[in-house]
This record gives sequence, C-alpha cells and structure tokens, in this order.
Amino acid sequence: LEEAAKLFNATEYALTGGIFSQSQNDIDQLLLKLESGNIYINRTITGARVGIEPFGGFKLSGTGPKAGGRHYVRALHQISENQTPYSFEKKDQITEEGNSSYFDLARPSRLSINSKKERTEKFLGHFISNFETYYQGIYGNHKDGLRDYKKWLSKNLVSFMEREHKNRTIPGQLSFNDYHLNTEHAVLVATTDRPELKTLIQIFSAISVGTGLTVLARNSQTYEWWKNIQNAIYHAGFSKENFDVVFVTSNELKRTLNSLKLSVIIYDGALEKYD
Repeated sequence: LEEAAKLFNATEYALTGGIFSQSQNDIDQLLLKLESGNIYINRTITGARVGIEPFGGFKLSGTGPKAGGRHYVRALHQISENQTPYSFEKKDQITEEGNSSYFDLARPSRLSINSKKERTEKFLGHFISNFETYYQGIYGNHKDGLRDYKKWLSKNLVSFMEREHKNRTIPGQLSFNDYHLNTEHAVLVATTDRPELKTLIQIFSAISVGTGLTVLARNSQTYEWWKNIQNAIYHAGFSKENFDVVFVTSNELKRTLNSLKLSVIIYDGALEKYD
C-alpha cells in the first residue's frame, strides 16, 4: 500500500483517482495518503454529477473551488464591503522596476493543521496588538474584522479542515468534500502599502492552511510593508520556503503569473489602474 500511494502521488497531475478494495482498513489507510482532487471508492472514476459530487482537481489539474459545491459560487462573485472603500493615493499605485533575480514560488507547508493554526494565532496576536504600527490612520473596521477572524480561526479552523463536508444525500452512497489538501501555490500582486481587509483575510487564510504564498511587490513602499509582515510571520514560526516577498521586475512578474504551478492570483489594487 505504501508503494501504491507513492506511485499514485508521483504524478504532477491529480484530477481523479480511485480505490478498489474489499478491505475497509486498506481503504481508510489509502484515503489519508492519496493526493487527488476527487477519489472514488469501488466505482468508476468518471461521471461526476454536478451538485451531487462536486468536481475539481489538484496539483497541475487544480481548478480551485469544486464545480457543483457550495463554495464554488462564491468564487464567481465580488463581495461588497459595507465600509467606505480605501481611497488609494497616487503614491500607492506607482509601479517600479524591481531588483529581483530568478526565484521559485513559495512551497506549501507540510506542518499539521494544529501547528499551522498555533503559528497563525501567534502571528495574528502580534499583528492586532501592533495594528496601529502597520495601519496609521482610521482603520478601526479592519482591526475589528481581524479580531473576529482570529476568534473564528481559533475555534473552527481545525474542525473545518478535518471534518467531512457532506454533499447531497444519496441512498447507498457516501459523498463528501475533504479540505485537508490545500491549494499548493498562490501569489499576491501587491501595489498598495495598506491592503484592504478582504486582502488580509485572503492572505492570512492561505498561510493558515499551508498554501505556499509569494508576495510580488510592485514598488519599494509596498515591498517594505510586506517585508515587515514577512518578519512577523517568520517570528511566529513559519518558514521562508512557505512565505516569500519579492520586489519583482516586469519580466519576472510575467514569468511568475504564467507558471503552470500557480493556482491562485490575488491582486490588491484597482484592476483598471494596473498597467
């Protein structure tokens, strides 16, 4: 079984996999090891039904939220905020040529979910306690939102990642989502020195579940802000291999955004202003 799981996980693509076995113990053991967007047990591995068996891949066949699942619709909507949008100053939108050489995308963390939660809690505690240092101005709604987010993460993150999220009930068939396989690579294209709350939540959530996150800074002021965040994240126990900040050149930005390994791109500015 160990050799089978090793061969199964050796592929760069992981859309769908399957197990055929009469042993429930073997099935349980393999389910903990196989890395695939969809795993079927004792049935064919094609023919997923939308709304019944949400469908989405992993690794180079990853598609983000599973089509047909309840989290899929959220990916197609822009969630409006109830507060006044941050008014970007011209200096926050300046694009400069960075000084980076070739770099690799940050790699996903292999820490346990409990270890990642503890480190994220430590970082958030520091960030909230020193919030006025990072956000000079009137950003009380950001601080309150981060407090609520930290409470949710402390209480719910582990159970959310480890429990089964049931799909539609079908007699004689079990169908559920399992979120323990996180997106492997994500980038933030950073153009502002004070990201909005929703951007912070996206970044901190990626860190908490172990996604390898690379910040691509587009000006020196933004780079310095995220370097301070990087230092705090490292101090909380995360590795440089899992979170990196780079002051990118235009060429390196294009190369990175076209990487086959990249699953998620977060942009913290106004798209119509981005050159």
